Amino acid sequence: MLSSNGMQVTIEYFLNLIKSQNPEISPSIFMMDRDHAQVNAIHAAFPQCQRVFYCWWHVLQAIHTHFNTKEFPKLWSLIQDWVRLIDDDKFNIYWKQIQGDPDVPKSVAEYIAREWLPHKEMWSAASCQNCTIFEEGDTNMLLEAYVMSSHISNLIYLFIMFFISYHHVLKSIWLEGKRNRRVDHLIHTLVIQYLPHLEIRHKRQERGMEGADLAEMRRRQILTHAPETPLENIRKNDDLHFDVQSSNSNKIYKVNLGTTSCACSDFPHICMCKHIVAFVHLFFGADLRPQALVFFGA
Repeated sequence: MLSSNGMQVTIEYFLNLIKSQNPEISPSIFMMDRDHAQVNAIHAAFPQCQRVFYCWWHVLQAIHTHFNTKEFPKLWSLIQDWVRLIDDDKFNIYWKQIQGDPDVPKSVAEYIAREWLPHKEMWSAASCQNCTIFEEGDTNMLLEAYVMSSHISNLIYLFIMFFISYHHVLKSIWLEGKRNRRVDHLIHTLVIQYLPHLEIRHKRQERGMEGADLAEMRRRQILTHAPETPLENIRKNDDLHFDVQSSNSNKIYKVNLGTTSCACSDFPHICMCKHIVAFVHLFFGADLRPQALVFFGA
């Protein structure tokens, strides 16, 4: 917004500017369009950050421009499912199916093999595991969910993240959809109008006026469904280790009370899952379901 130059040196300059003003912030994940300049700038400015992902929406948009999705609907559906697979074996099976299907245009398979497979770790769901609920977004268009629900004390960083998420709102509403506005006008709009608006939104979220955040919503879902787990689905190994069978499959998940952890894929999201909660409910008699609010008269 402040510069039309998207070269690595420019992006790196602004990232280092943010870094110098916010030394306590250490990003763990970046998500972006497929832009090599951005990737290189991030690695240069934040070398400790090892997780840089491509937005699924932009990945699929790039792939679908190389063939007619209406002419090859099965291929398009297969590719959409393929990027979301969390199992490496299934991922490879799908790729062999795409690569070996005679009905798939050869140019499409060659394009994917050349442009995307070498960077699989940056866009496949299999490479983005054990993330918290605020880190598992699959698009860079939903960053407001992370900012609005987290407790970030540094207002500058809050502004930067909102700026990324709300750039369309900023351009279309606050700047009235007009391009090439003067820099002094842009800075005035950001500082005097836009930033106070974001402060208010953040305060409303902290006070619960914008509804529950992602973690709280997931917590409520777990508390609601955990008591449905029957006692016979839980087996004790010792005082700290238990096996809990899934309520809808034969999978067995290991619960460790010593570390208060579970081996299920859901646990890392908010460091809580229905298997641990079900154990507490059944063995300690706690009513873990969300309770209705009680209002007392004056």
